[in-house]
Amino acid sequence: MEKIEQKKIILPFIIGSLFLISAAWAFLVWEDTRIPSFDVSSVPLASPAEKYEFALETVESGAMIRIKGWIIERHQETLPVEIDVVLREEGTGKGFLLPTVVTFRDDVTAEMDDGTNYDWAGFEVLIPTRAPIDLTKRSYTILIRVKIQGKERLIDTGAALKGGRQ
Repeated sequence: MEKIEQKKIILPFIIGSLFLISAAWAFLVWEDTRIPSFDVSSVPLASPAEKYEFALETVESGAMIRIKGWIIERHQETLPVEIDVVLREEGTGKGFLLPTVVTFRDDVTAEMDDGTNYDWAGFEVLIPTRAPIDLTKRSYTILIRVKIQGKERLIDTGAALKGGRQ
């Protein structure tokens, strides 16, 4: 009789635990891929005198947005560094912050060859295309938000994700 009562307690406990684990996993996935608004005017645009250099090596959109590249400020070590991609909606100026992964790029240090370590200058975005981004109707200018050695700037790349999908 005691074993039957234990089963009555254990089965709901296991089902409840699986539900909680599934809900936590869904929240983490949502949080990791959500696209928050970003106030573009909150970060100053870089001036040409600041000597930022960058390359966008991949810009793709469709079911997924993928942007890959690197950015440096000449003669500034890249650690500590924060790099984000900001999409600015053309027409309205609304900004959207895309989560990035900072990547190791010792090739950038080798290419610059000026004695400065730029190894952590790489970044990559890979995120599903979804609201609030609407590539079927709108175009977006690609900006890079970078914070190197505590100095934060926005860099206009001159590139865009065009409405109607690329």
